[in-house]
Amino acid sequence: MSFVFDKSKSLSYPAYMKDKNVTKILIVEDNHIAQKIARMVVESLNCESDIIGNAAYALQLFSKNRYDLVFIDLGLPDKDGYKVAEEMREIEHKKSLPPIPLIGLSVHTGELKKIRAKNVGMNDYIIKPLTRENCESTFTKYLTRAR
Repeated sequence: MSFVFDKSKSLSYPAYMKDKNVTKILIVEDNHIAQKIARMVVESLNCESDIIGNAAYALQLFSKNRYDLVFIDLGLPDKDGYKVAEEMREIEHKKSLPPIPLIGLSVHTGELKKIRAKNVGMNDYIIKPLTRENCESTFTKYLTRAR
């Protein structure tokens, strides 16, 4: 199924699509199938994405580019997503940048994981898989601020 967005029509668009040409998302995910699904979901919502499979490169990109939101797999092979989130918050602090939404992704459920995610600076935690519904809900919740 394909979704086509025509902004020339007088429709009501979600706030995350207004007042900006493109919403830019960083997805830090090592599983190739999950990467493909994430790209399809994000593109279906008319957003651009960089999808990175390891923490080191994700931190480099995060340091050089400005994203509107970051999805971080908590179970990366080279560094867990909790540590990645902490380091992203340190980068923002050192550069005096406002914090952007960091959203943890995991197949594991449990309140302790959510608490730990919040404690390291993540804004939220989503149970995989990333779907159009949970992605759109996340965008609506975190990307409705004025740009």
